[in-house]
Amino acid sequence: MSKTQAVPVVQIEPASPSLRSRMRDFFLIKKMNTPLGYFLILALATLIAVATAKAGIIVGALVLAMTVGLPVLYCLIVFPKVGMTIVLTVSYLIMWILRMNIVNFPLGTLMDGMEVLLVLNIFIQQKRKKDWAIFKGPVTAIIIIWILYNLAELGNPVAASTTAWAYTVRTVALVMVMYFVFLYNIRTKEFIRFLLKLWLGLALFGAVYATKQQYFGFFPFEEAYLHSDPNIELLLFIGGVWRKFSIFSDPVVFAYTMAVTSLLCIGLMTGPISKKKKIILFLLICFYLSNMLYSGTRGAFVLVPAAMILYGILKFSKKILFIGAAAAAIMVVLIFIPTSNGTLYRFQSAFKPSDDASYKVRKINQKRIQPFIVSHPMGVGLGSTGIWGQKFSPGCRIC
Repeated sequence: MSKTQAVPVVQIEPASPSLRSRMRDFFLIKKMNTPLGYFLILALATLIAVATAKAGIIVGALVLAMTVGLPVLYCLIVFPKVGMTIVLTVSYLIMWILRMNIVNFPLGTLMDGMEVLLVLNIFIQQKRKKDWAIFKGPVTAIIIIWILYNLAELGNPVAASTTAWAYTVRTVALVMVMYFVFLYNIRTKEFIRFLLKLWLGLALFGAVYATKQQYFGFFPFEEAYLHSDPNIELLLFIGGVWRKFSIFSDPVVFAYTMAVTSLLCIGLMTGPISKKKKIILFLLICFYLSNMLYSGTRGAFVLVPAAMILYGILKFSKKILFIGAAAAAIMVVLIFIPTSNGTLYRFQSAFKPSDDASYKVRKINQKRIQPFIVSHPMGVGLGSTGIWGQKFSPGCRIC
């Protein structure tokens, strides 16, 4: 005769709600979802409307900035993946927005602030789970050495300007810290796929925009930019053709973006993907490379063939040999075919530098400046050339 045993019942208490849940429940549900809450919302909306009418658009802009800025700030600190997406998107569009002159605000400083918050998020996460593996490895070591070297340039005894250093170090050194942000927060294949799609999508927008510039001309705000400084026209109007820059700061950045994105597509085509996706990638490659030509940046023209030669060496096979031979034949035709097209002629000059007058001038300038470079192994400080050099150290020899 079996005996029935009583099984003790263990009551599991529900987990206490988080602070965020309690705050949301208190303010949004219990307090604001009442007649008093409705009155407060209406009063706030009326106050903003009256202030905007009295003080002008500045009040409305501040309210809009807070409405958008506070959630973005929250995402940067709490949800790093969202913050990374915002930073990557804004980095593509920032120069386009600045060129429109619709924002009278240092967006570059705003970008620096977002990057700092993303770096801060790494240390916040380290408090919960320590993981310093991102600081190990040869790539990390090289990046850290590069950052330290640029920081050491502040103490360069022959630096022309410390102010120029402060402006330049952000773009050549501190931005490299984002490598650690991406390395730490990319944990899943799905997020990698998302970032690659975002990259291809933003590059596609830039390519479409450049096609518009090539065949339909520039917008009025772009025309104003091109004629705002004689040096811009001197650099971008070559052989009777404007070099296209799309949404980027200049044709060089645009060209290398198209070249590197094309190489990304080539790499993705070699993966285990469907035939349909390979066709799409091939069409994107053709579109990106054709837009690269519109930039007139000869360094980018050489980059793609050089990368493909390296790829052929690493992945040598009969198939690669056949494809490489066909590509080489097409390149030879493009380089030596007679043409009156300014874009194609500039492409050809990248592979025949001895026939190019500007290349000969650069060789002369290199010979002239070489003794100065040899006598200054650490250079003359960051920001001694280009725009910042002209602004902060105009007396420097290499400005």
